[in-house]
Amino acid sequence: MPKIFLDIETTGLSPLVHRVVCIGMADEEKEPGTIIGENERDLLLKFWEALPDGAELVGFNLSFDIGFLTLRCLRHGISPVKLLAAGKTDLSKLVRDIVPGERYMSLARLAKFFGIEKRTDGAAIPDAWERRDLNAIQEHCEEDVAIVKTLWQILRPLAEEPASQAQKNYLKDLGVPFAPGVTKQQASQLIDKALREAP
Repeated sequence: MPKIFLDIETTGLSPLVHRVVCIGMADEEKEPGTIIGENERDLLLKFWEALPDGAELVGFNLSFDIGFLTLRCLRHGISPVKLLAAGKTDLSKLVRDIVPGERYMSLARLAKFFGIEKRTDGAAIPDAWERRDLNAIQEHCEEDVAIVKTLWQILRPLAEEPASQAQKNYLKDLGVPFAPGVTKQQASQLIDKALREAP
């Protein structure tokens, strides 16, 4: 399953009133690249063309990105099935799982903790969009994808931690088959999927 490091830039926080203006992606070999433009439908279609089948998406606060992309795709009559079927690793969730009391966890804060330089600020994206400063948006998005990729290398052991016995028991109770070496993250995804699909 190819890993795709993902970040999106939007004009605000609500997919009901705001839009996607930039999508940043990288794989484990390539440097970050972006899909950017003023026509949101074209931008989303280019993203679908670039996203490999069976990809595992890795991001920070990934549920925001996935939810935003899903609703914006539906708005433009584009099926989000490929996105919803992708594996997902949310780095913010990995950290919150081991430090549950940590309420505020931003990409900038985690990058600073690990000594990773972050020069741009996502709060400036709506203003950059108003000025149509696509270069500033692209620079920020590429930087965030690069940081996500670096954080993945640091946090990878958390994603590869073996599933707990409680998770394995729950999977058995749900009747969900799983591999002997299932990880904690994979078990969590299998449980979530089974509960979503339950009648």
